Amino acid sequence: MSEKVSSTKKPELVEILKEIGENLDRVLTEEKEREYFENIVLNYGLIENLLKYNVFLKISWDQTAFDVDNSIDRKESLRKFEMARDYCTKLSFYQAGEMAVAINLIDCSLYDKISKIRKERNNIIHQYWLYKHKNDPKTLKMILKEVTGVSHELIKIFIKLFEEIGSTRVFDLSLFFT
Repeated sequence: MSEKVSSTKKPELVEILKEIGENLDRVLTEEKEREYFENIVLNYGLIENLLKYNVFLKISWDQTAFDVDNSIDRKESLRKFEMARDYCTKLSFYQAGEMAVAINLIDCSLYDKISKIRKERNNIIHQYWLYKHKNDPKTLKMILKEVTGVSHELIKIFIKLFEEIGSTRVFDLSLFFT
């Protein structure tokens, strides 16, 4: 994990996430009905990936702190980091939510919201042809508000981790999360 990272690149992750949040809000505020469904589906991916990424950051940061406190060999520490990366990339949406609660990344209220969204996502993805709300802008707007709210909560968690860990380290960690 190199400490040398261009200062112009460090805030990119936070800025990109803030921009995504603003775009989601704009679709709702400007009542762009034709974009509701698309943004719901985009939110599903954002929520799942942010959840996995936040779990990865927390596990990696906690492990790094433990390794430093216990004078663990750097080679061993990097191996654990790689294992955490591999583990988190293989997590399902369900598993990521479970892990996020287990490591105190999210509370039960947010977990319940994510669980509901995950079930809705699975129904839409696997049974789109049965999805009864696909042409109902009022219902789609309500669903979009819910998923956008959860996206915002996960973005806030990322930003909190970003500030706690330090931007250089978060950027370094992000290089390994592929």
